[in-house]
Amino acid sequence: MSDQTYQATIDGTISWDLIFNYDNSTNSGTIREKLTITTTETLEYSTFEQSFNETVRKELEKSHVGSEVGASYEGVTAKLEASIDISTEITDTLQETTSTTFKSNYSKTTTYERDVTVGPNSKLSLYQQRFSAPGLNVLGSAVSTNPPPSQTVTIQYVVRPIRFISGIQVHYGDSPSEAPANRVLEYSGQNDDINAGYGGKYVWLVPTYTYNASEAATRFDLFIQDKAHSGWDDLAKGAGGSFRYLQPVPDASNYSKITDLKLYRSNNGVGTFPVPYTSHTTDINANRKKTFLYLIWSTATAY
Repeated sequence: MSDQTYQATIDGTISWDLIFNYDNSTNSGTIREKLTITTTETLEYSTFEQSFNETVRKELEKSHVGSEVGASYEGVTAKLEASIDISTEITDTLQETTSTTFKSNYSKTTTYERDVTVGPNSKLSLYQQRFSAPGLNVLGSAVSTNPPPSQTVTIQYVVRPIRFISGIQVHYGDSPSEAPANRVLEYSGQNDDINAGYGGKYVWLVPTYTYNASEAATRFDLFIQDKAHSGWDDLAKGAGGSFRYLQPVPDASNYSKITDLKLYRSNNGVGTFPVPYTSHTTDINANRKKTFLYLIWSTATAY
């Protein structure tokens, strides 16, 4: 499954806020002031992602590209059209929308001081550049005494469909050399063989993928039982004792879809799982003693 990228655009607005206005037209003296300017960068994750996906889908459908059914998209790169002179805060905020850590709201505020001089018998107005789009609001460091009118600007994105996990294939082997290269790894580099320490077959998990959010798993349920289940692959194959199975759950009412899986092996049971892994199964090794073992996952919201 290749991660095809596409070109897409969304619109934003550049406007200017009046931040200083001094009428010195009746005074023959010079006025000097120190002006504190505040810059803000605000990202509302859900608002941006929902609007972003709706806009990108419409554009890709119109241009007859982006054939992945039911896909949600993420930005790879972002920039404003080259003719627009923008502040660094706007550039930084656009890049934040393409960051792999962009999964929640983001806000940043800074201040700086600027000396302002109003000459004799004159007026001075200062305007601060603002950029806005659905879920994005940036008050940048660029200021002007004579700004252009508000204008719609085009954000040029390279986007790709988000790859979700739809399920798991269980692979068996008789030696470590048979481990699949694309298997689910243990988070800290420990043994990723499910049966490690218990005998029986080597057992590895290999994720299956989809771009269709309706087919994506929202969680994995673990079943530990005394009787075999026809058609399911036993995680404890050849080790004796209970049968152990993992099954994906594609819940249409849950918009948080699984995008990455790891195993988490521990000597002390459930602890705090590492970011960005937000949920987990119960202990795969329950009643087998030795180490605790969990399947953990991270998610992305499918809009």
